[in-house]
Amino acid sequence: MTKQLGVMADEELELLDFMLDESARPITFIAMFDRDDIPEAVRTSLRKAAPMIKRGARPQTSPLPLTREVNMRNPFSFAGFPSWKRVFADKSKEAQARVYGDVAFRNQFREELKNPVGFGNWSRITVHEVQSPGLKRYEGKTVAELAAEQGKDGVDAFLDLTLAPRSCRTRTCCWVWATAARTSTCCATRAIRPTCSAPGCASARC
Repeated sequence: MTKQLGVMADEELELLDFMLDESARPITFIAMFDRDDIPEAVRTSLRKAAPMIKRGARPQTSPLPLTREVNMRNPFSFAGFPSWKRVFADKSKEAQARVYGDVAFRNQFREELKNPVGFGNWSRITVHEVQSPGLKRYEGKTVAELAAEQGKDGVDAFLDLTLAPRSCRTRTCCWVWATAARTSTCCATRAIRPTCSAPGCASARC
């Protein structure tokens, strides 16, 4: 129903109203989740939709955390940022490593984060698991915390750890990406977890 997560435009409200009238049945619609970049989006949308909710419209959210498994070899969670098209253009490990380390790529990503696509807060991404014993000290810390400790911004802290030697067999580590919990919706948690593609590795995750 919504073109933007958590945001109901006027034409979408009109469509919902039309569907309620024509079907004479309850209508469910998606997706009402909180966003860091537009904190009041869900509340505003629910206020606008209140008359239709009284008539049987039912907004969809989730009472449980949501997880999305991706890895930095296929980082679909960042596909909405134009700069990341380079990551998908050549998906060999060597090519992606060059992109992640490229200053121009990082600078473009920084500019795009000024107008985020559902993401813009490095304190929401936590290092969940790394394989290298030398990097275990980072587990449980947010990217924002790593950046502060290392004197970097979030982009450099995030991508530098991704490129760290033996952070995982796939040159990535396991991240947890979460949004804030709200009383009117739920806490949506997205996990960035690597799937091992190393020769001879039968594990779905390193």
